[in-house]
Amino acid sequence: MKGQDPLALAIFGAAVALLVGLVLYVFFFKAPEPAPAGPGLAQQARQAVDNLRKPAPVPAARPAAPDARAAKPAAPVAQTGSDAGYPVWPPPAGMTWTYRVSLEPQLWQDAVLAYRVTQQGGALVVDTNFRHAKGHMAFRLGSFQAGDPAHANTRFPGFFLYPAYFGDKLRVGQALAWEWPWQMPGGGVRPGRVKRFEGRVVASEQYHGPVFPMASMLRIEGALSYIEDGRVQASARETLWYAGKAAGLVRIERDGRTPDEGATRIVAELVEMR
Repeated sequence: MKGQDPLALAIFGAAVALLVGLVLYVFFFKAPEPAPAGPGLAQQARQAVDNLRKPAPVPAARPAAPDARAAKPAAPVAQTGSDAGYPVWPPPAGMTWTYRVSLEPQLWQDAVLAYRVTQQGGALVVDTNFRHAKGHMAFRLGSFQAGDPAHANTRFPGFFLYPAYFGDKLRVGQALAWEWPWQMPGGGVRPGRVKRFEGRVVASEQYHGPVFPMASMLRIEGALSYIEDGRVQASARETLWYAGKAAGLVRIERDGRTPDEGATRIVAELVEMR
């Protein structure tokens, strides 16, 4: 191929090589799809500032590892409160409960009732000592057992025996009722002549007193009626505060005129246990 221009031959060879390369690219390679256009520099700067202002995400709390002790069964816990009831405890033998007594009108000054509980013949027996400014007297109140015939001669000091009629437990809202013979003047009893208490446990509340400065106690409100042949001859309103810690009443208030007491208001409050 004499007479051909060397420059023309070089250009022609380069064109052929380019054409072969394009054919090979089309057949053996897939052209990638164009990537979407990214944000401009200004928009990228604003996005970076916004990201700095956002609070860092809080990592989710990992669940605590199981405690091996949780697999052990818990020891049973005794229920307390109004659902389970408040246990009523008998007074322990060998102890003495002392109450300060106030009366209206003031028939006695510096009046004090002391109760001593002893165990005799398998029963709890209650002996009482009543002291005041001008003297004292001692007597046996009876056994701490519901229905003891000796309870006929209770009069006001018999309030110490009330818990013997409560049963094993007390609950807020629970109704209470019991009765014992109403002793006739000069002694003796007869059918149809009884003293009857009817009341209800109205609340569990904090009580502040000499023996227990602050303790949870049950308040009971009721009435003591003197009944003869089915007719109420007299009655007195009574409010009681019971505490399991004292195994008895911590306070009693009686208001009303009754045949066996000269005072129209009597209050007894526990001031000592030993």
